Amino acid sequence: MVGLLEKHSGIRLDEDKLRKTLKLSNKTSELWLKVQDYRKNIPAPMGAREAFSAVYFILCIPGTEQAVDFYVRLCGELEQMVKQGVGVVENEKYRLVWDNLPLWFDLQIFPYLRSLGAVVVAETFSHVWTGSLDPSRPYESLARKHLSNMSNCTIEGRIELIAGLVKDFRADGVILPTNWGCRMMTIGETIVKKRIQEMMGVSSLILDVDSTDWRNYDEYRVKTKLETYLKTLK
Repeated sequence: MVGLLEKHSGIRLDEDKLRKTLKLSNKTSELWLKVQDYRKNIPAPMGAREAFSAVYFILCIPGTEQAVDFYVRLCGELEQMVKQGVGVVENEKYRLVWDNLPLWFDLQIFPYLRSLGAVVVAETFSHVWTGSLDPSRPYESLARKHLSNMSNCTIEGRIELIAGLVKDFRADGVILPTNWGCRMMTIGETIVKKRIQEMMGVSSLILDVDSTDWRNYDEYRVKTKLETYLKTLK
């Protein structure tokens, strides 16, 4: 692949720069995981609305100084909030895990959940881009990192990921968006729902939505479903 790209781009791969980039990526990954550790606190100092914006750096530019600097500052903010006992929800009642992608066109759904006393404390999407890379074996470690990503793994792998988040973040429930526009990431939602209930004793809500296409989006129906689900948790 490297040879093909070099031939078609006319640019030679700089191995030293690649190793440096991987080291920065590892630092970014460590800091992003530290961000997630802060979110395990009760009350949670950060919700999904912020996380789905902040994930940009680990998703798109992890091997940069800019990503490291951003997460260092974010960790500093969250550390202060945890010390002061400040949460994104003043009266935190429900802690939720969000699977798959959000409604990119309506991220206000998360502040709406907060108004009901619910905070999304963890998202599967925030936990699949981390992982250690070996600068001495860059290609193999990159391959292994992405093979473990939930979009490439089995349903069992997704179940293990969600179950781990429920346990580590002390979640009360799980939201499972079907995401019509990215069907490979939604295969087996009913199986996931059943297994999480059996393993963790935690119920899930399957939400029929699309992450990017707003044309069939029924805001009233989605909000009603979320309200009803929270009542069942209560």
